[in-house]
Amino acid sequence: MRILLVSSSIIGLLAITALQQKSIGSYKNFITIQDSKIKIMDDIIKEQDKEIEHLTAENTNLQMELDIVRDSINILNNDLVILKQSALKATKSLAAVQKELDIRQKELDFLKSELKKSQKSKNNEAKLKARIADLEGQVRQIQFMKEQTESEADEVTDEVEEVEAYIQDKEEVANTMSRLALIMNQTHVDIKSVSLRETRDGDSIRKLKNDGKNWKYTVINFDLFNENNRLLTDANFEWRIVDMDTGEPISFLESNYVYPAAPDEKGLTFTYPGYAQELVFINTEKKEGSNYELRLYYLEDDQAYYVNGSSKPIIFDQRSID
Repeated sequence: MRILLVSSSIIGLLAITALQQKSIGSYKNFITIQDSKIKIMDDIIKEQDKEIEHLTAENTNLQMELDIVRDSINILNNDLVILKQSALKATKSLAAVQKELDIRQKELDFLKSELKKSQKSKNNEAKLKARIADLEGQVRQIQFMKEQTESEADEVTDEVEEVEAYIQDKEEVANTMSRLALIMNQTHVDIKSVSLRETRDGDSIRKLKNDGKNWKYTVINFDLFNENNRLLTDANFEWRIVDMDTGEPISFLESNYVYPAAPDEKGLTFTYPGYAQELVFINTEKKEGSNYELRLYYLEDDQAYYVNGSSKPIIFDQRSID
């Protein structure tokens, strides 16, 4: 009887041990899977950091370009001061030449008048003719000087106008770049909620399945803030959903067979009205990736500029992130 009890106890212990080993094996398998997911997530975060670093570097380059433009404007303004001084000098020289020309011309006109009156003395007439000839030579020289001075004054004036126009263009570029920098670097994106849905008015999905066919609508509730909100009002923006596994945005308006000429859009464009918005991003294509991120871009002159700090992961390992 005692042997049976001992045997039963041993069998029981063996069963418990086997169960524990099975549990340990399951835990080890679970930990291995979690470690693998953590590694994938680390890789995604690293890629995301690289992408954000790249986008931030572009913004930094824009700031550097803005500094260069401002420096060039300062140099041009200094050149403009010198040119305006030259233009003023040329104008004064022209006025002086004109004054001298007027004096000589008046004297010449007077002497010609005296010559007509002079009939008494041949000697006096000869002196008048000699003086008139001399004055006519002086007038021709002064007239030549006047033409040269006028030409120089016109050249300087044209150069002043060119530099002023160039400075105006540079200032417009600087203002544009300054506005870009303020929008890209000083805009706070308040994403209040992001809901991934199979139908427009359906419930939020928790996990992607069947190549993401259950994810067709992304409802984004958000608002934008800036120290100068006037920069944002009526400005154009674009929401993009980026497949972090490929680095490519998914289409907002995907190509369709009914209208094959319809272009794929990288994102959902909108004009910010100055208050909170709810927008719906629609995509019915297969989504073969496992990780997706939402990003905001500012649009101007057919260019898209990433808004710093606007990235928000919305799906990791095929599961939606609240």
